[in-house]
Amino acid sequence: MSPGASRLYELQPDPYDTTQRRTIRLCLFVDVKNAHELRSKLRNGEVDAAIIRAEL
Repeated sequence: MSPGASRLYELQPDPYDTTQRRTIRLCLFVDVKNAHELRSKLRNGEVDAAIIRAEL
């Protein structure tokens, strides 16, 4: 996935039950300058997301 790209994936918790489909969006950003601000908003519940360090 190239930097700044976004992909939507479909999850199927039960492969035999197609009524329970869920989706997840993955985004990749590089050279983020406001990581401290994003972390703060995440902790305060202002952002509904998960942040990971892709280098790990």
